[in-house]
Amino acid sequence: SLKTNISKEILDCLRNEFQYWYPVDLRSSGKDLIPNHLTFPFYNHVAIWPKNEDNRWPKAFCANGHLFLNGEKMSKSTCNFMTLIQAIERFSADGMHLTLADAGDKIEDANFDEQNAEAQLLHLYTFIEWESNDEKYENKSMNYFDRVFESEINRAIKLTEEAYENMLYKNNYRELCSRIEQMNISLIKNFIESQTLLLAPICSHICDYVYQLLYLNKSIMEAKWLISDKIDQSLIDSRNYLFKYYQHLTFNEYEILIHNQQYIQRSLKLNQLQIKLIDDEHTGNINNI
Repeated sequence: SLKTNISKEILDCLRNEFQYWYPVDLRSSGKDLIPNHLTFPFYNHVAIWPKNEDNRWPKAFCANGHLFLNGEKMSKSTCNFMTLIQAIERFSADGMHLTLADAGDKIEDANFDEQNAEAQLLHLYTFIEWESNDEKYENKSMNYFDRVFESEINRAIKLTEEAYENMLYKNNYRELCSRIEQMNISLIKNFIESQTLLLAPICSHICDYVYQLLYLNKSIMEAKWLISDKIDQSLIDSRNYLFKYYQHLTFNEYEILIHNQQYIQRSLKLNQLQIKLIDDEHTGNINNI
């Protein structure tokens, strides 16, 4: 065995540090570097650790495309470029992260659009304002549309986790852009917490701020990842069908729905279907049908 003057405490510290980082979860680089930077680690790891110790080999490799700016290749000669510092100073770290998440996935070239980045800043501002506003909350029992939205929240959690696992950040971002409707207070709190936790890997600063509003200065860094509850796909399908059907109605909607009640019930495979008149206060609001 080899001898060294390094103390056992230091060697143990080095060993623990190494074991913490290995195996590497992901090795990522540009698609033009596949012949060298992404291939060479294979040879290194195979040479250092034989097959019976392949638990030290990288778990995954990823090749990504190039980043365009406003639809054009970045180039200093054409002055079409932006540094990280410039992007952060102009759009903030979270605004830049959100824009990059929406720029593209996989090996295709991504596009950082400045107008889109400005729009994302407004979205984040609206996100904070909406999460801080409790005027729309109602302490009421769950109705049909509340149950639909609850299933949509669970569906978003499941799809978002899958998108993160597959590094499909653009798909993840789109799943987070959920429809917001009036609902009871327990469901709205569930929605706010879910949306905040799902967005946190991309916009950590803003999500931590919102999370501390929810839980009295408790950091989102201490929170656990979400686990999706049961998704009632029949509820989501029925809501989509109802909305699609409603868009083609012009007048006398109640009579038309009553006339087609059995057909709707059979089409959606519902055990029971009730159609109620909306009151004068909520005239035109599909949520009360």
